[in-house]
Amino acid sequence: MLLRGLTVLIFFQLLGTGLNALLLPKLPGPILGLVLLFSYLMLTRQVSEPLEQAAGGLLRYLPVLLLPPAVGVMV
Repeated sequence: MLLRGLTVLIFFQLLGTGLNALLLPKLPGPILGLVLLFSYLMLTRQVSEPLEQAAGGLLRYLPVLLLPPAVGVMV
């Protein structure tokens, strides 16, 4: 289940990166992927269990990802 959710997240990131390379070079690919994922979730009006599980697992490590930028601002 977790692998299916991670696959969906990576698919949308790759889709955003592809759109970045082909059509919109000024916007970052992962941001485009997030917008596409948000649009998909708004259209379906539900979050699948594998996607929720993968997002919840990644959410635990969000403070670790924000640590280097915070240290850079402090320095």
